[in-house]
This record gives sequence, structure tokens and C-alpha cells, in this order.
Amino acid sequence: MDARLMGNPVVVTGAVSTFGTNKKNMAYIEFQGAARNAPIQCVFAEPGPKEAFSDLTPGLKATISGVVEGYKDTVKDEEGQVALFQSVGDIPTLGDCKVVE
Repeated sequence: MDARLMGNPVVVTGAVSTFGTNKKNMAYIEFQGAARNAPIQCVFAEPGPKEAFSDLTPGLKATISGVVEGYKDTVKDEEGQVALFQSVGDIPTLGDCKVVE
């Protein structure tokens, strides 16, 4: 990830892979970015389900705004997970996210 982007707001568009809240009520969206079809994780500042999620379905195109946090572990709850976060690889992460479209 380009260091110039760290801490800066961005807007990205891609197809929704999954969304929801994890065991700690952290809201997230994961989607495939339009550029290079790379996965991107967007984490919301406020906990709990988002009203915007009601319009999202896997495969649907979405535009998300957020602040670049760099590569992080996934926040999705994985089967058999013991800790809050389970590392399944580094994934570009945006924080303080909002659904734009």
C-alpha cells in the first residue's frame, strides 16, 4: 500500500463479498475492489448493524468512503475462532467507513 495514502480519506467502489458485525459488535463490509479485484475491508466507527446494510447483497456494487489504515487482520468472525481477530492474511483496511452508494 502506498505510504502517501496512509491516514487519508478515500472513496472506493467494488462488489460486496460479505458484511455484518463480528462478535464484538464491530460493523464491517468486505468487498472486491474494482482495481485488480483485490479484497478491501471497511470497518465502521460505530458498533452494531448499519441501516445501509439493508440494501447490500453479495455481488452488489457499492461505493464506500473511509480513512486508509493500511494492512490489517480480518475482523470477520471465522469458523472456530477463539480470539476477537483471526489472522487469515493481510488485507487493506479502511476505518471510519460510510456507505456512499
